[in-house]
Amino acid sequence: MLKFLPGNLKLAVAVVAGWRLLQNVRRNHLSKAGREKRLLKEETSFVMAEIENPEFLKELCAGKSDSNDENLAPLGDGEAYSPVLSACRQLSARQSTERRHGGRPHTSRLSEKLQELKRGVEADGGFPICAIVNGDLERSLLRFLISTDFDVGKAREKIAAMKQWREENDIDHILRWILPEEKLGHLKRCMPSSHHGYDKEGH
Repeated sequence: MLKFLPGNLKLAVAVVAGWRLLQNVRRNHLSKAGREKRLLKEETSFVMAEIENPEFLKELCAGKSDSNDENLAPLGDGEAYSPVLSACRQLSARQSTERRHGGRPHTSRLSEKLQELKRGVEADGGFPICAIVNGDLERSLLRFLISTDFDVGKAREKIAAMKQWREENDIDHILRWILPEEKLGHLKRCMPSSHHGYDKEGH
């Protein structure tokens, strides 16, 4: 059919066909990235709902679940369980059942991203202990993953920037700071307080 068209028109048809092919390839790539992002958001919603569920936390903290329970995620020998990792394990177990992997273990994509970020942060010198939310490192890492749209590289950069800011401003030792007299004077004027003695117990 193209042999009946003039030269310039053949070129135009070839360019349009190539452009459409390129658009389809791009669309397929973008839709794959979009599907992964949607999956990660769904997994995050499930995990956040679980760790905010009082019953889930009671069972986890009270140790009602057997330590051999596959839904629990120990952090290490003698350490407490991580609610986020435990919820990720429950999610993985549910996904394995839904997809019928035939007994093969399945790891949720969110859990994989968390572990990848954790390894990266440990390679960068670790996460500041004072910045860990509720003693749960995975929950702290999850905050950075969510804020960067689940991009592990960007999350590592944000954590490195946070560590540098904390170090530059001596945030981890903020309770040891002694304010200059001038600032103390302003505080006393704005927030007056006084000592009235002790209570019956000597406090």
